[in-house]
Amino acid sequence: MRRFIILAAFVCLAAGDDEIPGWKISTGQWSYDAKKEEIKGEGTANAESKTFPLGDFDMDFRFCIDDYSDPHNMAGISFRVAGESRYKLSFRCPNLVTFDKTITVAAGPKILASQSMTIPKGKWIPVQLTARRGNLQAKIGGKITLKAADPDPLPPGVLALSVFNTTARFIVKQIKVKDK
Repeated sequence: MRRFIILAAFVCLAAGDDEIPGWKISTGQWSYDAKKEEIKGEGTANAESKTFPLGDFDMDFRFCIDDYSDPHNMAGISFRVAGESRYKLSFRCPNLVTFDKTITVAAGPKILASQSMTIPKGKWIPVQLTARRGNLQAKIGGKITLKAADPDPLPPGVLALSVFNTTARFIVKQIKVKDK
């Protein structure tokens, strides 16, 4: 049986509000455009969802990176976030996509998979992200671009959005939670 979650909390926020319903702003500057249904992070910023922990899921979202002025620009979506541990699908401008796993911040991220890919500035890119235990897959722009297998998968956790030295926008449309 499948449960479907539409992240409708996004449409509740008027532009200019300090908080985004359903998200906890950890650091940085975030804004929300209710008409476009897009969340925008600027500079170096992190936001965690306030939803229940997710284990196995399929997620459809789009992202757009607006600024490549710093060679270390990055935008990403993390999942199974619990304390310091997390998986992250990172878009490292202008030409690298990675799946990272972090257990502790001190130990730093371990790259599980990486793929060269041109990330066009200012263009919306659709992504389908799938997590099944330790098997991770991202279809970026309709193509299977990145796969990773982790023999020691992380437990369920929340979602998080992040940007580093850039401006990026996200639209999270739907998450399908897979029941065991």
